[in-house]
Amino acid sequence: MSGQVTVGDQVIKTSALLDGASWVDLAPGATLALRHTITSRELKIVGPAHALPCRSGAEQVLLASGRVSTSANLGVRPGAEVLIATPFGTVRYGDAALDVDVGPHGLDLHVKEGEAWLEPESAAKKPFKNPLGGHGHASLPNSGSTPSTLVDHCQAAAQHADESARRVLSNAPDAGSLGERAAAQVRDRAAARRACAMAAAAVGSVTEPAERQQLWASLIRWEGLWQSVPHPGPTPAP
Repeated sequence: MSGQVTVGDQVIKTSALLDGASWVDLAPGATLALRHTITSRELKIVGPAHALPCRSGAEQVLLASGRVSTSANLGVRPGAEVLIATPFGTVRYGDAALDVDVGPHGLDLHVKEGEAWLEPESAAKKPFKNPLGGHGHASLPNSGSTPSTLVDHCQAAAQHADESARRVLSNAPDAGSLGERAAAQVRDRAAARRACAMAAAAVGSVTEPAERQQLWASLIRWEGLWQSVPHPGPTPAP
């Protein structure tokens, strides 16, 4: 660590253990190198930045602003991916060295080694040719979507994933084949994961405490919906 790095009003020290629930703020020029205690993956956050690393202990980083730099060939496991979520889109990778820069302009991604997948905030935007290989570069402009709008997108995606999960369990004769329903559910869960992670990154930048708390509570509710196993009964109302 170099420069001033804080969690709330507390300055953290080298070798501190971050709990995956607390946002970290880095002053301009500050750097924070992190290693996941289970997987040994490493990444670095460069300030000025506002980020939530290892959210809930997972290999997920919410990046409201700042830069994340990752290293290749560390903590790699078959099928395991890291998700870097920003208010403008998500970046995911299995084994790659890359830089993700987030600011008022939007998101810039530079892939130095390996491959990464970039998903924009809006499905209406022209999709990228994924994956982006070594020395690849891509940008996502600031779309102007508010944190509240992104939470609404999270809600819609979570409800859609819940509905498709119920269809997997359906015995209706017109429900389609189990394979088709299961494949659709996997896609819908992935879309809900991305949408809610982007919303979480955006909510982290809200400065008004009451608004932030309200949006975060809604976000947690809808994340719980798409992550849960459905039970008989109606989908929760907004």
